[in-house]
Amino acid sequence: MNRIEMRNYYRSCTGYLSLMNAILVFVVSCLAIYIADFDELDVDEGTGVVMLNLLYVVFTVGAIFAIMTLIAGIIAAKGNGEGIFGFCCFNSVITMLLMILAVVTAIYVQRNEDVQWTSERSVIVIVYLVTGIIALLLALTTFLFAYNGKLYYDGSYRLAKDVPDGIEASRPVQVEFGIQLFCATLLQIAIAFLSLYFSKMIEYFDKTMVENNDLFSTMYRILFVAGLIIAVLSLIVSGLNWFVKGKDFRTWNRMTVFENGCYLVLFAVVSVIAMTRDFVKSQSPDVSYIIFAFILCICSLLYLVFAGKKQRKKSEVK
Repeated sequence: MNRIEMRNYYRSCTGYLSLMNAILVFVVSCLAIYIADFDELDVDEGTGVVMLNLLYVVFTVGAIFAIMTLIAGIIAAKGNGEGIFGFCCFNSVITMLLMILAVVTAIYVQRNEDVQWTSERSVIVIVYLVTGIIALLLALTTFLFAYNGKLYYDGSYRLAKDVPDGIEASRPVQVEFGIQLFCATLLQIAIAFLSLYFSKMIEYFDKTMVENNDLFSTMYRILFVAGLIIAVLSLIVSGLNWFVKGKDFRTWNRMTVFENGCYLVLFAVVSVIAMTRDFVKSQSPDVSYIIFAFILCICSLLYLVFAGKKQRKKSEVK
């Protein structure tokens, strides 16, 4: 491998991670303003005021940097040039600081005894906390890739780093595939838990309206279980590609991409049919949640398409 190929490798990885983080930061931002609307958090003094203001900061700055990170990810994944590495480093640092604030506010809200907790509020805060932690770790990983990529350019007081000896041309392709599959899997995990939510909402609708939509509630519950099983397998395959050198996982990779794609298509078909039913029209679940799930499906499918192309490229390199 030469220096240009190493730059492109780090740039692509930085781009795919940035695109994933843009989605996570956007979710955290939206959840922050939702949590800030809890009546019990509307106080005039003390720590509660600080935490409420921090929630507004997470919402405002998060929305801005979700857009900036999205732009940086697109440029890094498909563009060229040294400047994008510095831009991604800057975005990653701000994102890490912002996600630390998100985690702090989530812990404060969870421990607030004045909040009248419902199952929905509890789930929202847990999702806010977990998403913030994942975004924090992903921002750190993005920073490391961007920083290392920048080293392969001449700096003000240093020469560009030489390509280490012994790196096979197929290795960067393998790591990129692992990253793409990992990002697709994160989105699929979200889709799986949305399936569980849809199932419970349909069951609630049936009890309230004395109807029978067992077929849909059962299908979504199956999608939840199947989604988690596929996600675990995908994370294992992703980790093998990302961290294990000198091994060929092409058969597993193709199977994983295929099963993930089939899962997304099945979820989309079930959800399209569900949108015509009375329980969706009665907001159990609300159609906006299904539309959001469709968006996640599209994003996950795009990552799978990139991963599939990367797998074919690896075969050509081999």
